[in-house]
Amino acid sequence: MNNSVSKPVKAFAFAWVFVVIVGLSATAFESLSEGLPGRKAESLTAQLLITEYLDTGNREVFAGHSICDISYPDTDRLINVLNQPVIRDLLPESLGGSSENNLAGARDVLFHLHCLMILGGLSLLAAPSRVSARGIG
Repeated sequence: MNNSVSKPVKAFAFAWVFVVIVGLSATAFESLSEGLPGRKAESLTAQLLITEYLDTGNREVFAGHSICDISYPDTDRLINVLNQPVIRDLLPESLGGSSENNLAGARDVLFHLHCLMILGGLSLLAAPSRVSARGIG
């Protein structure tokens, strides 16, 4: 029994997959290039509002702003969360917190262990090929 596919069919399938991948990539690139600048502006607005609230404690900072500007659906809940000391300690320094200093040690450990993580991942990838080469699998 010969289940092979003819060369023209393989060539057509390859060309079709290539066109689909190029089309999806172009669509994704276009979507990202349109959406990211707007999202960045919204994030900066939210960061400025939160920073101003943390500096002044004035609830009126959030008045008149939409959910998109605040990046949180309920301003009262956001204010309650921001008033918790544990949350304030977790905020980055740009928002008046100190989490960047608290997490520096963990970040450094993970950064230095990246070689071990890569080697572990590669060994997991190689394990099935060694098992099938021995005839176990």
